[in-house]
Amino acid sequence: MKYRDKNMLQLISARLVENIRQINSAQITSVLKAYSILNFRSDFLFRMMIPEISLKLDMMTVDQVSSIFYSYNNLGYYNKNLFQTIQSYLYSNVEKLTPYDLTLLLSGFCKNFKGFDEKFLTVLSFQFCKLLNSYDNKLFSLSVNSLSRLNFCKHKYLPSLIESEVYNRVKSSKEPLASRSLSLILNSLSKHYTSCTPLFTFLSQTVLKRLKEFDMHSVCLILSSFSRVTLSDAKTYDKIAEHVGRNSLKLYPRAISSMLYSYARANHLHGALFYFSGKHIQLNLGNYTCDEVSMALRAFSVLNVKNEELLDTFAKFILENTPDYVPIKFEDLCPHLRVSICSKEINKFYESSENNASESQGTVLDETDDKTDLYSFEGRNINMLEYIGESSKISSNYLAKGKMHSLLWIVQAYARFFFTNDNVTRALTRIANELVVRMNEMTPFLVSRILFSFSQLNFSHEAVLQMLLNEVTNPRIGFKFTQKELSLLHYSIPAFGLDPGDYGIYKFKALDFQRIVETTELVELILRIVNRDIPSSKPLFVELLNNPLKMESNPKNLFNESGDGETMELDGFEAKELDGSDIYIHIPKYLKVLVRSEERNDDMKITLEEALTNHVNYNFKID
Repeated sequence: MKYRDKNMLQLISARLVENIRQINSAQITSVLKAYSILNFRSDFLFRMMIPEISLKLDMMTVDQVSSIFYSYNNLGYYNKNLFQTIQSYLYSNVEKLTPYDLTLLLSGFCKNFKGFDEKFLTVLSFQFCKLLNSYDNKLFSLSVNSLSRLNFCKHKYLPSLIESEVYNRVKSSKEPLASRSLSLILNSLSKHYTSCTPLFTFLSQTVLKRLKEFDMHSVCLILSSFSRVTLSDAKTYDKIAEHVGRNSLKLYPRAISSMLYSYARANHLHGALFYFSGKHIQLNLGNYTCDEVSMALRAFSVLNVKNEELLDTFAKFILENTPDYVPIKFEDLCPHLRVSICSKEINKFYESSENNASESQGTVLDETDDKTDLYSFEGRNINMLEYIGESSKISSNYLAKGKMHSLLWIVQAYARFFFTNDNVTRALTRIANELVVRMNEMTPFLVSRILFSFSQLNFSHEAVLQMLLNEVTNPRIGFKFTQKELSLLHYSIPAFGLDPGDYGIYKFKALDFQRIVETTELVELILRIVNRDIPSSKPLFVELLNNPLKMESNPKNLFNESGDGETMELDGFEAKELDGSDIYIHIPKYLKVLVRSEERNDDMKITLEEALTNHVNYNFKID
């Protein structure tokens, strides 16, 4: 019945704790399973169950242990001692695992990605292969989804084995794969392919034949998988759109946003779907989250569908649902993640405005150094529970609930159509304030795209501009800008009346620069770049006359991997197509200081060698 009364469940958990010594193994499993199904967290109950489970583990069956493991993971609980004990038990009883037990273990691990090591996951993948013929369709689809999230446990032949099994089950006349199982398998497998394979072509034909069986959630998964592998069959997308239109009353905000995003990724424009979806979003903005609206705007911008009414309405909605803060000033919240040198010989090259951040940190700090292992003390914290669930953001700030790439997509949508007015400018100010507050979530991908989009809109926000340029001038340890990102930065910075060279970004002809690299020592080369002794490809005024900020739309470049997952794959905003004739060099300020300093102590020499090694690997290497 899933009747969920919080007060009653709390009273039951308290009574169970009072009589915990009288509970047997089957009752422990049943209680934890019930709380997991009801999605009700009782920290004290689950903590007190840990020693009881450890005492009775040898008397439990494999299915009970699997159920307990899934119950803890499903509620976001983690206890290192308990999970290691469960893993040891399963090592000895892996042959007794049934398909249902194995599905629980794989699905439970995928909830938090904690509890098992890689070796044991490999053992589970082999057990999956042994039990493959005994799986029913539902358990098979759930296990495939879990294995896909685990990258098939690095099993070389497991993907091909699953493909063969999917093909056989789809063609089976006795019990073919159900619509939900088929859509889940499609979505799982598509994450590991970059192009359409014969399997996806075959499954697309199967989907069209059985389209009436699929509900809206399954349709969203199918569209996502087909667009991810770039299925180019326009008939398939049109048929699915017609099916969606006939079942429009069953749609919900997440489904609409997901479908629009999938059609954009497939580069297929269905006029009726986009028109009526845009109207629905405009009239029901209050029912859409920030992430859902951003997905829809991303789809409109990629397919060049200009919907000024939606853009204007959304700008007003942002103003109504985002607090108007006092003007936010830039303050570096991540100085401990950057290279900082406090030597007097070095600091004299820094500007006075940056001395405070430099002098506050004397060495390169590792954020993991101060973390204490909660399980390092024997006999302590044996029953401690760590909660790994996602933190829910309950805030009146509409933009604060959205992800960073969602904010980027919103800005890109306005920049794509150059749609500006007073409301849009004020909304962009609210977005810029949110970006500054969440600067710790910035990545090189976001820095380059956000700065480029703001330059397209001629929108200048002092705090966000300082933040973005600071990420370029003093990047965090491990931040590496790709050639595409450096090109976007190189063409964006002049739009604000600034010189890219002042922020460590230089552009040269690749062949000419390669000759200099082959004949010049690295330290001398960097010094020449910093001192502008190497001529660039074009003078700055020539580049400005050629309008380098003009956007070029190329459908072939709509699918670009950014390394940030599926949500960052689309990138229709390109300053220009990199043809390999130019090379962009990034020299952070600390490297400039190290190269210019005449007297270097041992620590400075080590830091310089590390910095040069990093830049040789990713800046000066010409393919």
